[in-house]
Amino acid sequence: MSLRTNNHFGKVATACLVTALGYAATTHIDPDHVGVTVPFFGLGKPDPSQTIRDPGWHLKAPWNRVVQRDPHKPLVNQTLFCDGLTKDDVNVVINYIVVYTCPPETGTMLDGAKYYLAPFDIWDDFYQTSRELTAAEIRENPQQWLDAARHSLQARLDQKSTGIQILSISLNNIPGPYFGFPPGPIHFYPPAPAAAAATDTPLPH
Repeated sequence: MSLRTNNHFGKVATACLVTALGYAATTHIDPDHVGVTVPFFGLGKPDPSQTIRDPGWHLKAPWNRVVQRDPHKPLVNQTLFCDGLTKDDVNVVINYIVVYTCPPETGTMLDGAKYYLAPFDIWDDFYQTSRELTAAEIRENPQQWLDAARHSLQARLDQKSTGIQILSISLNNIPGPYFGFPPGPIHFYPPAPAAAAATDTPLPH
């Protein structure tokens, strides 16, 4: 291979490298949107100090990911199901949808504010509030359980000063079945054997 050919390939490789670095080090933000900076190629926690609030082209660190979102648009966190245990020790499984808003620096459209609205955290709110209601009360008006879980979740988020506002928690009529559960938003199951043996009252149906 001649020296001229080597020089040609060297120039092409250099041009490709410069183009790749330029692409990785710039981002474009649309009007009425903000750019949420997520370090370590999108694997880290959103950095509030690097939130981009002006539209147009901006420089960024090549190892950071910038995700656009409309800060005024509600976000949706949808989970297949979670379970609880009622005041009268009946197992209950619910499918739900959480609709919320959050500051740009808190989360993105892609991660669903995963650092503050992780499914396991929401499940804890559902489980704790299910113990305040009987199976008959939840069966008659499941929204009261959803509202109790929403208030519990909102109080926890306010305590952490996340800025997240829960707009609603509602039943999710997923087509199912999933994980052996039949279709539908809410299901009741008999209590554990120990709980059943401890009561003489018939189980709710």
